[in-house]
Amino acid sequence: EESGGEAGAAAADEPPEELLSNEEKVLKLVREEGGRIKQQEIVEAFDWTEAKTSQVVRDLRDEGKLEGFRLGRENVLRLPEEDDEI
Repeated sequence: EESGGEAGAAAADEPPEELLSNEEKVLKLVREEGGRIKQQEIVEAFDWTEAKTSQVVRDLRDEGKLEGFRLGRENVLRLPEEDDEI
């Protein structure tokens, strides 16, 4: 029996959006943006507060899943470079 929603909208290996953790949502968005995004864009994309966004981003940076740098007054986030292919 089909449960409502857009069947096949999500890739087979990804859970539906509402089941993603905040961290997973941010990483997915960064990947969709080509691996780099302004922190402010995350605030707007998810309608989160600055504080909540900062906390999620801080957790991801602590885990090494995201890198951040300042660009003028903006916080820019990016996926870590994959340096495994040596």
